[in-house]
Amino acid sequence: VNNLHHYQVDVLYSVIDMQLQELNHCFNEVITRLLICMSSLCPSKSFEAFKVDDIIELATFYPEEFPTPYDSLELELKRYIVDVSGDKEFAILKDIKDLCKKMVETKKNEIYPNVYLLVKLVLILPVATSTVERAFSAMKLIKSVLRNKLGDDFMHDCLVSYVEKDILEGISNDTIIARFQAMKPRKTQHPRFRAERKAATKEEEMGRLQWMEALLPLGIIAGMLCIAGNVQYTIHKAAHGRPKHIGNDMWDVAMERRDKKIVDQTLNN
Repeated sequence: VNNLHHYQVDVLYSVIDMQLQELNHCFNEVITRLLICMSSLCPSKSFEAFKVDDIIELATFYPEEFPTPYDSLELELKRYIVDVSGDKEFAILKDIKDLCKKMVETKKNEIYPNVYLLVKLVLILPVATSTVERAFSAMKLIKSVLRNKLGDDFMHDCLVSYVEKDILEGISNDTIIARFQAMKPRKTQHPRFRAERKAATKEEEMGRLQWMEALLPLGIIAGMLCIAGNVQYTIHKAAHGRPKHIGNDMWDVAMERRDKKIVDQTLNN
């Protein structure tokens, strides 16, 4: 036994067997078959991997969307592959994502609705699966032995905070503290917000004082105008026997002249 045989048989083959075992644990027969059926929708190399039987088997994983029998789905798949395989726009596509876009652009999603639904399900499946896996992985870290009595609501909040780290990085600590303080009245408040509230209260008091200082001269001016108007009213009434008209127009002036002329003629007669 030489070194090449040792590293090739005893080391390399052992590592390959371990990796295969790990992959088999991650991908059982059902998942492997599902991936094979998903690959049948790939448009690369002019739909070389397209197989009607595999796609119908893929539909069996979604019984609510595709109820049995599958005769109509089979006919639609056959018409679909004849249509797109002869189309030059679909011949250059590389993956299922491009296929979905091209079907929408060419309105083939309306002609082949079941095929388009399968394409959408294939695109959504990896995202949904990875999200669930991330949630379960986070649950193992959050609900530890020391936190085995977490309630459902609190654990849900902790999971959301742990899984959606990218979103929470854009929220500042001050925003979180302000939200927490505004949820309900508390006996004590955060020192920073206590100081900020005192400063805001002081600014409000200063604003009220400024308004009072501005209203004082306005009140004095308004009082002087009222006094001047009353004095004018009293003097005009004492001199002419009636208050002075305010805002007389040409008609009022003509009527006053007529009344004065009638009074003078009466006195002369």
